[in-house]
Amino acid sequence: RDLSSVQGLLDASNPDYVVHLAAQSFVAASWQTPAETLYTNTVSQIFTSVPTGFTITCTNPLPGTSGNVAETSAQYRARVLQAGQAVAAIIGAGMAGITAARTLVQAGHRVKVFEKSRGAAGRMSTRETVFGTFDHGTQYFTVRDPRFSLALQTVAGTKEICRPWSASAVRVLDPLGRVFEATKPNHDAHFVATPGMNALVRHWANPLGKSLLLCNQVQRIERDAKGQWTLHSINSITQAEIPETHPGFDRVLLAVPSVQAEQLLRNSGTHVHATHFLDAMK
Repeated sequence: RDLSSVQGLLDASNPDYVVHLAAQSFVAASWQTPAETLYTNTVSQIFTSVPTGFTITCTNPLPGTSGNVAETSAQYRARVLQAGQAVAAIIGAGMAGITAARTLVQAGHRVKVFEKSRGAAGRMSTRETVFGTFDHGTQYFTVRDPRFSLALQTVAGTKEICRPWSASAVRVLDPLGRVFEATKPNHDAHFVATPGMNALVRHWANPLGKSLLLCNQVQRIERDAKGQWTLHSINSITQAEIPETHPGFDRVLLAVPSVQAEQLLRNSGTHVHATHFLDAMK
């Protein structure tokens, strides 16, 4: 906390790199998630303190090993990462699903995203017709969460996709074909993605590559005796059952509307029958 002392130390040592080993951005978060804090600090020290190719002996190895283990630093780093790595399935490739997938991947976990449509979008969908394209999902989005604002500013290529939406009113046809005007519901800044609303989600989905499975509608999920999940899906275009199942997931995240989530859980049997909490979301 003494800035002058830190500056003096840096001037005297003239380091090539400075690594901040605090595990969390805020002290409160470090206390609230002690396991994550310890793990991040441990991994940071391993990555920065152990030179590549150096052989070390672990006298207190991580779970999955026994006794003293001699291994290279690369093997040790890989084992530390694997010990804290989860394999997650995310159902739904809308904004929530894609954001969750990117966050998990950045945290070192493995992810598969299952989407029943031909592309990532969800409720930010854009449809192409002979008359042109139109957004049949959300028409604009607001930015209220500072983390969302940071992502829009820092994720490469996002600034070129998003534009402020300057309309002051929306014209809507009622069921009788009459036109009425509804003003914007609040004073938050409004934004759109170009050329269509789906452009933002698809741009953020690009780094996922083959981890994003399209036209893949999950029909049910089941949990085995070891606590891992298997997903059963069909091709949503042909409605033909996909021969292989998708096993080996530690976690399943449902990033779909509540009605779809409830139906999926009901199809999956009594072991995941607790769907009453979804009623509050309808």
